[in-house]
Amino acid sequence: IFLSTYMIVLFEDNLDNEAKIVRNIIKKIFDIKCNVKKTKFSDLLKFRKNFNGYQIQKNSKFKNKIIITDKNIFHPKSTSKEDDWLFGSSYYKQFIISTIRLKTNSDNPSKILKISKEKYKKRIEFITVHELGHWLIKNQKHYKSYISKNLKTGHKIDLGTHCSDNKCVMSEFDNVKELDEHIKINYKNLFCKKCKK
Repeated sequence: IFLSTYMIVLFEDNLDNEAKIVRNIIKKIFDIKCNVKKTKFSDLLKFRKNFNGYQIQKNSKFKNKIIITDKNIFHPKSTSKEDDWLFGSSYYKQFIISTIRLKTNSDNPSKILKISKEKYKKRIEFITVHELGHWLIKNQKHYKSYISKNLKTGHKIDLGTHCSDNKCVMSEFDNVKELDEHIKINYKNLFCKKCKK
């Protein structure tokens, strides 16, 4: 079901352990070998004062690579700092995983781990498989467009197509509560039957 045999994992300072988690889950689930390298992402993630975070930029040197950052990342077409932040992204085939909103039981950014290491690890693994799945899974005929809507503000953003089976790792989630629920009910081998075809 998958389309690749080798990938590069790029990570920022102080994310060595996260890079190992990502490398190991990619090998386990996709049987893809990964080379892990420390780097900086100044020409991939552009700081935006109005978001107090970083907007993803298209950059061919990062295409088909897995990027791990602790920066607060936002959708490339972001207009609302409250609504458009991301756990991860596969835009432009740049697979970005941000750890900054995975470390607590709220959706607030934090560089301090306030949950168990095991819970944090499971979140990183799930996001990694989800983002790579957008590229590596051949059968996406059953996917549907997913529009995220903030219930307080009404702000909407198109997050692309996702699996309609909410037990599948390729279904969408908007916050850490939903992410943890997905992890809890997820299929043992992560993917639904249609995604595995």
